[in-house]
Amino acid sequence: MSKAKVIGGAMIALTVLGTSCNNSNNQQTKTEMEQKETNVALPTTDKWVKSPVRNRLVVELNKPISAVWTLVGDPANMPRYSAGLDSVTTKTENGKCTQYTCYFKPMKEGEPGYVHTDNMLWQEENRGWASRTPEPNEMGYTDYMSLLTLEETDGKTKLTWSMTCNHEKAEMIEMNKQGLIQAFDDIGNQLVTRFGGKVIENYVEK
Repeated sequence: MSKAKVIGGAMIALTVLGTSCNNSNNQQTKTEMEQKETNVALPTTDKWVKSPVRNRLVVELNKPISAVWTLVGDPANMPRYSAGLDSVTTKTENGKCTQYTCYFKPMKEGEPGYVHTDNMLWQEENRGWASRTPEPNEMGYTDYMSLLTLEETDGKTKLTWSMTCNHEKAEMIEMNKQGLIQAFDDIGNQLVTRFGGKVIENYVEK
């Protein structure tokens, strides 16, 4: 409230009332805006691609989002909860990841490991990230993307990880789906071991 002297009791009363109302309205508007921001829906894969969700992992973790995000928010941390990865390198711009490259462990000793690069489509602290594989690529996949989202309820975090892809050969889609079942099983169990909780779903398209 202004420190300037206001002459007359009536004027003071009106000034106090007006200030109180304005502060109340401003606080209400601010609260409403914060509520709307909190309730903004998380993106789904169809925002970026037309391919269906082929695989999806859903895990309930016994830690708040901030704790889970510290691990899963940076793709470079994926080898810490995925046994199939040797390392992941990232490129960043203005503090956000713009691209990451996964270096998978060899399937057989002496063979080179598979290398996979994705470009970031979206990344928002404590909410999730989305990435897509550049096209064309050596495996021939199109609309290949990964979407990880986080939601918190009663101090627990629901992590949902969806994968999509298309390919002109049905056997390539099936091969990818079967590989992701195993990968998501490993990831889900490692996250539960780290944070506590349970695997709710390891979905694969029929």
